[in-house]
Amino acid sequence: MTSARLWQLENPDLCAQYRKKWADQNKEKMRLSRRRWAVKNAHKRRAHDMVSRAIKSGSLKRLPCESCNATENVHAHHSDYNKPLVVEWLCGPCHKQVHSQAG
Repeated sequence: MTSARLWQLENPDLCAQYRKKWADQNKEKMRLSRRRWAVKNAHKRRAHDMVSRAIKSGSLKRLPCESCNATENVHAHHSDYNKPLVVEWLCGPCHKQVHSQAG
């Protein structure tokens, strides 16, 4: 692991502040980046949109984290984007851990 990566892991708050400041100063780059991701990952975008609409309509209910039972900042995690409304509810830290383990 590089020393820069180690520093990032040891200073997550400073890294988050830097990323936010950079994003605020580079709104057009951020918009283009999000657009490129959406085009490249249309099936994922579609699944995310379906979950969002289902939550808003009440046909899908956000539940506590299935890993740690947290109720704040819970995300819908897709194991299979071909089943867009079959999700695992994970809080931010648990969701990040699942993705870091997946590689």
